Amino acid sequence: MSRRWIIAVSITLAALVAGCGGTPSPAASLFARSATTGSPPPTLSPSPAASRTPPTSAAATSWVDCMDHRLARAVGGVKGGISAAVIAPEWTWDATAGFADTTTGRAMTSATQFAVGSITKTFLAALVLRLVDDGLVALDRPVGDYLPDDLGVDLNGATVAQVLGHRSGIGEHTIDAFFAAVIAEPGRAWTAREALAYAEPPQFEAGSRFSYTNTNYVLAGLMIEAVTGRLLATVLRDEILAPEGLDHVELQFDAPPSGPVAVGVSDLDGDGSLEPIPGNGYVPTRALATAAGAAGGVAADATSIAAWGRALYGGDVLSPRSLDAMTTEGERGTGYGLGTEIRHLPDDVVGYGHTGGIPGFTSAFVHLPDRDVTVAILMSTDLVGPIRDPMEVARLFYEPIVAASLDAC
Repeated sequence: MSRRWIIAVSITLAALVAGCGGTPSPAASLFARSATTGSPPPTLSPSPAASRTPPTSAAATSWVDCMDHRLARAVGGVKGGISAAVIAPEWTWDATAGFADTTTGRAMTSATQFAVGSITKTFLAALVLRLVDDGLVALDRPVGDYLPDDLGVDLNGATVAQVLGHRSGIGEHTIDAFFAAVIAEPGRAWTAREALAYAEPPQFEAGSRFSYTNTNYVLAGLMIEAVTGRLLATVLRDEILAPEGLDHVELQFDAPPSGPVAVGVSDLDGDGSLEPIPGNGYVPTRALATAAGAAGGVAADATSIAAWGRALYGGDVLSPRSLDAMTTEGERGTGYGLGTEIRHLPDDVVGYGHTGGIPGFTSAFVHLPDRDVTVAILMSTDLVGPIRDPMEVARLFYEPIVAASLDAC
C-alpha cells in the first residue's frame, strides 16, 4: 500500500535491540503514516506475573520466572500498556505491565481487550478456508464469482487464493483520503462498501507479485457474507469463536467489545505529542474499528490470541490440506502464506502467526510447531525508535524457548 497509518510514538525498546539484534520489518498495519516522535515516555514497572496453569515441575517454574524477567525487559519505556501470554505443553503464563488508561490510571489486567489490527486477517483466512473445506469456495476460482456485482471495485481477475495471499493486485483503499475521513468523525460507523469506495485502481497483474493490501480482506469479509448468507460477525462467532471457547475475541461492528478495554496512545493529529485516543468503549474508536472491519476490527486479550494461534496452527480449525495452504509461502521470499506470516527462526525453527497495527495499538503472535509453544504480545501503543516490528517484541519471549535454554533468560 502507499503509506500505512501506523503512527510510531510511544514505546522505546533499546534494551530489546541490544539483546535480540536483527533488522525488523514494519508491522502489518491498517493505517500507516510517517513516524513522528513525542516526549520520552515514562518508565513503568511490570505488574506481577500470573500463571494461569500452575507449573508442574521445577523446570516449568523456571520458565515462568524467565517470562517474568523478559517482560521486565520489554517495558523499558512505555506510555500505555503491554499484555503478554505464552502457552506451552507443561505451563502457561500471562502478565501485564503499565496502564489500561493513562488518563485515569486504570490498571491493566489479563482480561483487558486490545485492538489487534491485522491479526484479524488470520480469522478471516481461516473462515474462507473452512468454506473451502466445505466445498463452498474454491481457492483457484475468481473472487468475483462469490461477490456482489455492484461493489464498484476493480477485482482485477484475482482468485480467492491471490486475495488471501496479497497477490491480487487489487488497489488499496486505506489511503490518505480514507484515513482523513476516518479520524474526522471518530464516532462514525463505517460499512465495508463505504470503505471500498476509496479503493484505487489495480496495482499490477494478478498473481505477478506480492503487495500487502487491506482491501483484499474487506473483500474476503463480503465474500463470507455472500456465501453464507449471514453477517460476518455472526459467522465468526458461530464457526470459530464459540467452538474454540474464545469468548473474549470480538469483531467490532454493531457494538463495542464487552471489555474491559485498553485506551490506545498515539499522535493522530501529528503534533508530536502523545495522547490517549478516547474510544467510548471501542478500540481504538468506533470509526477506526468499523473502517478496519474485516481487515483489522477484532478486539481481544493476549491469552485469547495465544489460544487462537495454538488452535489454528495446531490443526484444530482447518483440514490438513487447508492448513498447509495457509502456511505455505505464496511467493518465495515474501514470508506470507494465506493470512499468515511465516517466520524463519534460528535452529531451523519456523513460526506461524501475524502482526497487527492500528493507531494506538500494536500486536503480534506466533506459534512454533516444533516447540509446541505460542506467544502473543499486545500493546496499547505504537512503536518508535529502531524497533518497528512487534514480532521483535514477541521475540523476547520466544527466543529462549527456541534456544531451549534458560541461560538465555
